[in-house]
Amino acid sequence: MTFIELFPEKIKLFADDTNLFIFDGDSDKLTQRANNCLKDPDNWFKSNKLTLNLDKTSYCMVFYPIRIFSIKLLLNNVEIEKGHACKYLGNYLDDQLNWKHHIDYICEKLVKFTGIFYRLRSKISREWLRNIYYSFVYPNLLYGIEMCANTCVTYLDKLIK
Repeated sequence: MTFIELFPEKIKLFADDTNLFIFDGDSDKLTQRANNCLKDPDNWFKSNKLTLNLDKTSYCMVFYPIRIFSIKLLLNNVEIEKGHACKYLGNYLDDQLNWKHHIDYICEKLVKFTGIFYRLRSKISREWLRNIYYSFVYPNLLYGIEMCANTCVTYLDKLIK
């Protein structure tokens, strides 16, 4: 049996990232289901001589229509902290769904290219500069734009500039 077949919850695997999606309308049931769900993958990791890095393990969002509640997740008697943003397939999903963290992350990546372009501008042709831009900068701007471009203009302003 594969990893996904063993666990009925919504598990998404990509390279070395494992994401678990759990749904329940009751906070107590959600907490119980989440804690139970964490045990099974942990056992699977151990039996396959893999380890789960608890320093990189967090949960991000809990949605509830009437009020916000918190849950307490434990794995190997260690409480998993609630993060304000979780990386999923290269995009940062934040607990407010405003994409500010993701936009800041992209801006930090792109600022590094500013110095490279500044140094290269007198050494190589515009065509090569354009090729470098479309190879390294443009994909970072486009990836996930369908999600983060719907945020408020003040967050996007930094990215646009």
